[in-house]
Amino acid sequence: MKKLTLFITSCLIALLMGCQSQPVAQQPLPPQMPDWIDNPGNGVVGSSVTHVKGRHFQEQLAISRARQQLAARQGVDVEYVQMSTETVTNETANTKVKRVGSEEVSTKTVRAKVVEKWINPLTREVFVLVVPTN
Repeated sequence: MKKLTLFITSCLIALLMGCQSQPVAQQPLPPQMPDWIDNPGNGVVGSSVTHVKGRHFQEQLAISRARQQLAARQGVDVEYVQMSTETVTNETANTKVKRVGSEEVSTKTVRAKVVEKWINPLTREVFVLVVPTN
């Protein structure tokens, strides 16, 4: 009788321990970035985090940044300064943006095209690869 009681008790403890343990939730893998982000070859990579005006402006900003880097590589000086002021009063927002740009070009045309685009699914950051065209 003691053996039967010990056996039943052991089975109940094993059953309770098995039910209590929960499977380990798998952490989502970080997104696999394309190789061209770290090794753009003869191109340049531009990126932009989320933009208040939406995805289109976010992509345009990433492309603009890449083109500026490409132009600088080819001897064109491009400089933009953007100052913004945002005021929020009683649920009303007012934003003032002043953008000053200057370019120093020595009769050189820089042509480029976007060949790759990737959006990080976790951070929603947009990456674009821009390469020079002839």
